[in-house]
Amino acid sequence: MQVIVRDRQEGKTTELIKWLLEGTEQDKYPYWSRVIVCAASHVETARVTNEVLKYIETTDWNPCERMLPHVHAEGVPLKEVHLGVLTDVRKAVWDMSDYLANERGVRTFDFAIDNMEYVWERGYRILRQPAIITMTGKSYDGLRD
Repeated sequence: MQVIVRDRQEGKTTELIKWLLEGTEQDKYPYWSRVIVCAASHVETARVTNEVLKYIETTDWNPCERMLPHVHAEGVPLKEVHLGVLTDVRKAVWDMSDYLANERGVRTFDFAIDNMEYVWERGYRILRQPAIITMTGKSYDGLRD
């Protein structure tokens, strides 16, 4: 498990978005191999989903490299071919209730938890080990006098 500890507005969620977009399309639910779990609120989930879409629009992220094999039919704009994978990526940002409903069973996905302090604060039990967690604060650098 990797831990990202930084102050607010220092790029923790952006790091998770980059990690999310390195995932791949799957043929079974959740249809994307990586998931970001937003522990704070439903509002936070919507905000992060919008950030994912904005990141995709402002970078050279290529869905073809991450999709299952597909055929680009003549006359169909490539953008339309990619709509399915963009929907899968958008739906790979979950709130805690989504995660808790999917953590048991045989579904295959890696996940990262954004704002882990909210998980502890609210007493949620996480049964699987996340790939990454983020927390707001400062890294411990030893005892000081």
